[in-house]
Amino acid sequence: MVTFSDPDVRTIKLTQKEQMALLQYCVNIPADIHQMLFSAMDGLLTLTPQQCNHLRRIIESEIDRISNTEAAETLIGVSHKLITNPIFRNMTEELDQRDFNTIEEMQAYANVVMDKHNNSPDPALGGLTPHQTFRLINLEWDNPDFLIKFKDNLNYEDVKDSPLFHNAAALMQELLQRKNENTATAKGNLSRKVVSAMLDIFKIDGEHVKAVLAVSKTVNEYDVTPIWTTRIVCQQAGLIRKFKNKYTVTKNGVELLKPENSGKLYHLLFLTYFRKFNIGFYDRLPDLEGLQHTIGYTIYHLNRLAKNEVSFDSIYSKIVLPAVFKELQAIETDYLKSSWIIKHRIIEPLEYAGFLECKREKVKFLPEIVALKTSSMYEKFIQFKI
Repeated sequence: MVTFSDPDVRTIKLTQKEQMALLQYCVNIPADIHQMLFSAMDGLLTLTPQQCNHLRRIIESEIDRISNTEAAETLIGVSHKLITNPIFRNMTEELDQRDFNTIEEMQAYANVVMDKHNNSPDPALGGLTPHQTFRLINLEWDNPDFLIKFKDNLNYEDVKDSPLFHNAAALMQELLQRKNENTATAKGNLSRKVVSAMLDIFKIDGEHVKAVLAVSKTVNEYDVTPIWTTRIVCQQAGLIRKFKNKYTVTKNGVELLKPENSGKLYHLLFLTYFRKFNIGFYDRLPDLEGLQHTIGYTIYHLNRLAKNEVSFDSIYSKIVLPAVFKELQAIETDYLKSSWIIKHRIIEPLEYAGFLECKREKVKFLPEIVALKTSSMYEKFIQFKI
């Protein structure tokens, strides 16, 4: 018997025969687990997932060396109880309870069990099946089997308020106007003249600009995050390129700047921002690549949970893939909260893209996101194929 009332521990019921087999044949059991085994009342062990996996590895390393067939079979049964993945554990239990004439027969039955699981809605995944979730987080976004279609036929009025679109278009237009000037520094940044012009026309948080100007009157590209990131995204999208001491707009960039191509330009910027650009490269938080890699899962669940205004605290743990959220919890400290990371890596980038409308309130003198909902642009740009 195995119970899972607490996601961080496993309570395992061992028979006396199983206890004795572990104590007799598994000599490398760590002292803490050995003590639990030796003093376990009624064979009950409470182990962490890490301890379960460690003990399974020890059993597997010892089984081949055990000449007593009955003892080996007993330890195999213990190893099955220690499986932490509930899917494989349940399947293993089912296989143990059935008699198969051949390996092929057993494999065919296992395939049926796994197929049933993969295509059954899972409450832990917000009602998605494991197969749907796999497609959301592993397929490329332009793959026909990807469960979200991002439209490229929006018009200028649909996309003009997106900071992602506005800032990229503004930068390209500025570079076109300065095509006869040196617009790149020796290190590859935008010149200070271009940066100064962007401060006036970019969609940038005014408090951020004030803080920068309070420190220095000469502002460089890397002092203002939206300017820095816009230049990189435009380069990655093939909209601008550096040649010697200039940034020039490419032929494709010039074509996409036409108002009738606004939807195509936004589509390209969106895919580049979330699939090529590293959103976390400037925020000094842990890498956590899984957050951006699985953002398709988040985009889907925002449709389910945030069509109407909802508090951030009630939603943030539900819009991140459970395995990724558990990873966030594992690194939490008093100075690094899961909610903060999700705000910076998920909510703010989606707001920057124009997908979310966020409400902020001052918390300890700083504006914090307290509520959010999907925008009209989100509704127009996204089509779900689930």
